[in-house]
Amino acid sequence: MSEPIVLLTLPEVAARLRVSRRTVQRLVASGRLRALHPVPGRTLVSERELAAFVASLAGRRVA
Repeated sequence: MSEPIVLLTLPEVAARLRVSRRTVQRLVASGRLRALHPVPGRTLVSERELAAFVASLAGRRVA
């Protein structure tokens, strides 16, 4: 049986990444973080997409 899809709001994503909501909006707008827009004005990110985004950062050097 497959795992249920967990969707996070932008404030929830921001809290997990410890960044501002605006930073998450910029990541979504730039295409670096994939999101769903089920209705106008609502943006959701799946936990799986968030995990993939964080994994993509693992190889990058942080100053």
